[in-house]
Amino acid sequence: MIKKKKKQSPPPLFQKLCGLETLITVERSLGVVGLAGLDRLLAFQIVHTLSATCREFKVQAKPIAAFLEHLQCQALDPEWLPPASSTSSSETAKFYAAVTKKLEPLAHRLGSSLLAVGHAQLLRKSITHALCLRSRLDASHLNSTLQALDASLLTDLMAHYQDPQHKPYPLDDDKKNILPELSKLLDASGLSEPFQTIYIATEPLSGLSVVLLVLFLLAAAKLDFTPSLATLVMMNKNKYNRSKQLPLDGFVLVVGVHTMLKQFHPAYTRQLLAYLSQFISSSLSGLGTVSSSKQLPTEIPRELSNMAWFIDSFCRVAQLPPPTHFLPLDILRALLPSSPSY
Repeated sequence: MIKKKKKQSPPPLFQKLCGLETLITVERSLGVVGLAGLDRLLAFQIVHTLSATCREFKVQAKPIAAFLEHLQCQALDPEWLPPASSTSSSETAKFYAAVTKKLEPLAHRLGSSLLAVGHAQLLRKSITHALCLRSRLDASHLNSTLQALDASLLTDLMAHYQDPQHKPYPLDDDKKNILPELSKLLDASGLSEPFQTIYIATEPLSGLSVVLLVLFLLAAAKLDFTPSLATLVMMNKNKYNRSKQLPLDGFVLVVGVHTMLKQFHPAYTRQLLAYLSQFISSSLSGLGTVSSSKQLPTEIPRELSNMAWFIDSFCRVAQLPPPTHFLPLDILRALLPSSPSY
């Protein structure tokens, strides 16, 4: 009798690769010292990736430097108005489609590096929580002492730079080694903040905010919001299987972009938020939603909803208020696919 082969059920669309169980296993295997070393190794990996990304961006953006300058200085300026070359909804869509097509290769290369940075940052965040919990349980007095010393030194340093004539520098020659040693103890105790860390010294990168805008436009067209995961994920599994790139995750991308922009002047972050808000405002104006009723249409395009989620998540990660000076808060709340965080 010939036995019929049972059809194997397809693998689940979303598989948890690293979670709480993984972190517990790593902590049991490596110990607290090994966990701190793994955190330091991830930090060096982020430094290497960010440095290589900045060097590659300079080389790859050089042939299109004139186009990037035109977008920043003319086409997308000022940010509170629709793009200069568009006067209707169709022209606005054509403008963003042309810009996306022109900068798509550069945005893809940048996105792959930022996804790797985002994954490393989330791992560092999880390790930091584990180290902080362990230090509070096993060395509560040391934990409290480090927090107090860190707060007092920051207060004295800020007071000195605000009024250097009357407030002397708190660290003289005898105490100049306190900051490096304190930084090591804070990292080992889980009291550092990976998302607010400046990893490398950078030079200005012209056109970075425009390329990041295109990166978000490409991601918004491919992702869907999943309430069970509370993030944007790729729903088309067949398309992902044919791709050799990293799995695209909305929150990982947001963390990677924030880490990249944290290495530069805050003007880069402000410019990116302005470009994202400009895309939403111009798209809504093209849909004819600006009326006396001030109501959004019943069917909101997925790209607009995803772009609003990117703005909300980015502001939460960067600990920034929503960009209400570019986009009204009521519109941002109405566009979010989930409940707003403010």
